[in-house]
Amino acid sequence: VYMLGIWRSATEIGLYASVQRIWQFLLIIPATLAVPLLPILSREANTDNVRFRNILEKSLALTLIIGIPITLGGIAFAEPIIRIIFGEGYLAAVPILRVIMTMSLLSFPLIPLSNAIFAYNKQKSLTVAYLSGIIGNVALNILLIPQYGAVGSAIATLASTTIITATVWMKMNKINHFE
Repeated sequence: VYMLGIWRSATEIGLYASVQRIWQFLLIIPATLAVPLLPILSREANTDNVRFRNILEKSLALTLIIGIPITLGGIAFAEPIIRIIFGEGYLAAVPILRVIMTMSLLSFPLIPLSNAIFAYNKQKSLTVAYLSGIIGNVALNILLIPQYGAVGSAIATLASTTIITATVWMKMNKINHFE
């Protein structure tokens, strides 16, 4: 939002911020699923790695079973969602919502994966993932916002979330291989 404000109007910031509110609300779903997961994974980490892997795989499957329809529904019904929640004046936010909704496929599994890394007490490795994502986001915002505005910012956020999720996924896979 800050970087969007450097190059774009308050109107465009408002459109982006409105979509962020929807997105933040949706993140409650995987976060709620992850709350009971951390103590279970912590108990199994370095004790029963096979059971840990099974629990992690099932939690990832569950988050994707929930995340895929939310993603596809959000993309397909972006216009009526914006119209119902914010009204006609926000219809320019529809393309932004479509890009942000794509992040469900990445953000939903990111939460249990991060918890799994915490369970193994390897949270320092998350620093590299998140730092890479932040640097990527800033660089892509600089490249995309001047030309594409809030949609460019959403694309930058999607790309940085992809970087973070891929890095965390690979790190967790090294700690305890899963599928």
